[in-house]
Amino acid sequence: MNEFLAFASMPGPYAIITDLVETALSNANYYGQRIIYHAESDLSSWRAWVELEGATPISGVLEFLNYAHQRDVSIFYITH
Repeated sequence: MNEFLAFASMPGPYAIITDLVETALSNANYYGQRIIYHAESDLSSWRAWVELEGATPISGVLEFLNYAHQRDVSIFYITH
């Protein structure tokens, strides 16, 4: 990112647009539980998982986005 910001030919502001699900946040624990218990994913179990706020940041993403934010890069999150 430092190289991009140093050599960017267009003046800022700059932004990062990222998806949340399986890009910034991992739900691997939810899917792992479904596999262990031989259970299908369904809306009820998914809603319970979301309420637990059990998703975890994917390695390196939080540091990268904090780094970008400290350099006045706007961050936009999207999800489905």
